[in-house]
Amino acid sequence: MLSVLLAASLLSADTPLVFAHRGASGERPEHTMAAYALGLEHGADAIEPDLVITSDGHLVARHDLDLGQTTDVSRHFADRKETRTIDGHAVTGWFSDAFTLAELQTLRARQPRPDRSRAHDDRHAVPTWAELLAWAKAQPEVVPLVPELKHVTHLQQRGLDPIPPFLAAIEASGYPADQLWVQCFEVTPLQRLDAHSGLKLVQLIGHPDHTPADGGPAYGALVTPEGLKAVAQYADAIGVHKWMVQPPGPDGTYGPPTSLVQDAHAAGLQVHVYTFRDEASERLSADPTPTAELQRYYQLGVDAVFADYPKTAVAARAAR
Repeated sequence: MLSVLLAASLLSADTPLVFAHRGASGERPEHTMAAYALGLEHGADAIEPDLVITSDGHLVARHDLDLGQTTDVSRHFADRKETRTIDGHAVTGWFSDAFTLAELQTLRARQPRPDRSRAHDDRHAVPTWAELLAWAKAQPEVVPLVPELKHVTHLQQRGLDPIPPFLAAIEASGYPADQLWVQCFEVTPLQRLDAHSGLKLVQLIGHPDHTPADGGPAYGALVTPEGLKAVAQYADAIGVHKWMVQPPGPDGTYGPPTSLVQDAHAAGLQVHVYTFRDEASERLSADPTPTAELQRYYQLGVDAVFADYPKTAVAARAAR
């Protein structure tokens, strides 16, 4: 049987994929094996882990280098708090690359959002990239993964390059590389991966006025027709905020859709859209329910959505 991402090339834009964003992170602490397993149970087509590195060179699943909001690190390592500049911003916290893997394995994950249940706080460990690959491979059908490499330039400047251990873990696990979409907000790491691997790559796009941490043109230049053609030279998809597909208008309404989906498809790129959440604070009032919002973007022809509540995204897709 064809696995989901292998079959994706056979799917039309009317059948977008659902990526469990940080797992089913609306219902379990993000980036835990419990969140990943629940995302799979709820019908997600793929699981999205963010990856950061430890001081001894292991990749672990966290959205931020700072562990303060998503783990109980302050309880165990209060004296390890520090301030550093990351991508031009001063950040105070406990950073993954200042801890060994053994130290991180003593931590337990927590729900970072105050508007979500904390019933599962302090129950789950911080998983490694190797553990996630082994779990995904061991399922009855291989679970596709959509990993994001975080803060690559910052980490390289600190003497820790996440790309070699990322690739080494894939090779050591025997996980089929064609089941991966590898994401990054930076350009150079993706170009490097394109030159040295056959992985499917996703150029993540930040605010149009901002520039990638490794330099280069502003993100806004990457989503012009010319910029998309350049991205297509090394990547297979773009990952964009939903408002870049249809921007907000006045008073909680929407403006007209942009041409981004059509322009990206014309350049040979898929369009993956982030992030869909069930909370009313996360959508415009023009969409009274999360289902209405998801169906709006499905109708606009996106190829995949990142959802904190994959069950909602899968049901909205089916209800079309």
